[in-house]
Parts: sequence; C-alpha cells; structure tokens
Amino acid sequence: RLIPYSDRPNFPYTFQVVRNNDINAFALVGGFVYVHTGLLKGVENEAELAAVIAHEIAHITSKHSIERLRQIIKDNNFSEIEYGTIINLLEDIAFSLPRGRQQEYEADRKGIEMLHGAGYAPSGMTGFLQKLTKGNTPAMLRTHPEPAKRLDTLNEIINKKGWNPNGGDGLDSDAYKRKIESLLIE
Repeated sequence: RLIPYSDRPNFPYTFQVVRNNDINAFALVGGFVYVHTGLLKGVENEAELAAVIAHEIAHITSKHSIERLRQIIKDNNFSEIEYGTIINLLEDIAFSLPRGRQQEYEADRKGIEMLHGAGYAPSGMTGFLQKLTKGNTPAMLRTHPEPAKRLDTLNEIINKKGWNPNGGDGLDSDAYKRKIESLLIE
C-alpha cells in the first residue's frame, strides 16, 4: 500500500518479520526491510507501523545505505574487498552505524508523504515519535536525531500541507492487534 507512493514504486521490495523483542526496523541495500516482532508489539496501531515502514522505504529510495557504504569504502581506502568484509560492512550499516541527521530528516519527510499518500493518518508517524520523546528510546534510535526535533519538523510539514493529523486509516488499535496476533505466536 505504501510502495506506490514511494520514489521508486517499481523497485522490488522484500519485507520480513524478525523474531526479536527489540523495538526495531531496518532497511538494507536491495530493497530489504526487516521489522522486529518487538516493533509490532510496541506500536499502537497500523498507522504507526506503516509510518516506520514508510521511513525505512524512504531510506532505500534515497539510497542512504549505498551512500554510507561508499563513504566507508572511501574512508578506509579499500581497493579490493573480500566477500566477508562486505558482509561485515553491510551488518555495520544496518545495525550500528548512525545515519546522518539529514538522512533521517529526509526519510521522515518522504515517509510522511508516503504515509499520507497511501491514506494512513499522519498521526501514525507523529504518534510513534511522541512515544520516543517520553524516554526509554530503543537502542536502534539512539543514533537518530532527537525525537522531539523530528516531531516538530513533521508537525510543521503536516500544518503546511493542511493535512488532518487523524484524517486517514490505521488508527483502530483493536483491529491492528487482531491483524498481528498470528505473527506474534512463538
């Protein structure tokens, strides 16, 4: 539902659920998006989940992982890289190396545009970030810009566009819980 509103609607994406209790999602080169079961449990509704996925799709369409990989190769003066080294670099990119502040804001901006275009309530993204401003920021987000600043930027976008923050789909928490129930069975 989100992909048609992305910058690369014809790109082949693959979505996977990872059995891990961390509140996390990440994107890799090649259109791979991984969502932890901890995130599925941690979001309030489908709009919040869609917001996180839209943000990750935006990292892919903006080629942020490729930019980071190129910078690492340049910084380390790699001329020939062994396969194992490439795998290690990709793992670092996905799990530990912080994305640039501008890349996060760009993914937020593109993500909320995608979210709104797909008919989800923009409050899905702001609601998720609002939770992060209340402390207990998941480890994967500690390298991101401060949630409160990201939230302010997103609210500015919503206001400038004249969008109703709660206008759209995905806000029914009970319906969301029923939809994901089977994914959470161990």
